[in-house]
Amino acid sequence: VDFDDGQLLLISFAQGLADACGAALFLRTWSRLHRGEDPGQEPSHARTALEAKVRAGDPTRLETGFALLHRCGDDAGVVPDRESPRQVHVSPPSQPGGLPGVMMASFVLSADRLESEAAELSETCRQRRLIFNSEELSADETMFAGCTQFMQKAVRASMFVDYRAVFFAETHFGNARGLVDLDLPADAAGAAGVLHRHPAAARSRDFWAWKRVQPSTAPMAELFLWSWRDIGDPE
Repeated sequence: VDFDDGQLLLISFAQGLADACGAALFLRTWSRLHRGEDPGQEPSHARTALEAKVRAGDPTRLETGFALLHRCGDDAGVVPDRESPRQVHVSPPSQPGGLPGVMMASFVLSADRLESEAAELSETCRQRRLIFNSEELSADETMFAGCTQFMQKAVRASMFVDYRAVFFAETHFGNARGLVDLDLPADAAGAAGVLHRHPAAARSRDFWAWKRVQPSTAPMAELFLWSWRDIGDPE
């Protein structure tokens, strides 16, 4: 809809068409065109070309962090306990009849509040040696760690990770994400430390090549994490 001072655009995205980063790419391009600016590099729709890059990696080149991001087999229901050698077995919430329960929680954080929360949680993580003194938690890590507090226990989580930058495909319009598994402690600082450290292994091409050949299992996650913050900044 056109107005004297702008436009109103209504969009509906199916996940089969594009993920959150793909939607953000569309909105940035549209915003630049609306302002009469150079839209930048033309988006790519070559899904097969991206898949070829993923398959070209060497699945035999392993790093210790790879196994921490893939849950399978007998360890699917076990979360390590950082405070003692024992392991904590966790089970998904159930409804009558044995069906999995679904819980939804929502909250709103202002930019100032989020910045304050990130700074406070970062300091706690430094004091506990969960991150280096020179490091800061990102906004996503802070928000995701906060989400775990609704569970009030150690939780099996899975997180969607965008791998466009890993394969130099920043302008790919479509789906370019994978799912990694994270076993999160019950406390916010412990969860933030895992969220900060473990996904670093997914920044490797070899990780996605290795992940592709791992045996797949039915989803065991109790919490799915997926950031849509980028879609809210069309520039």
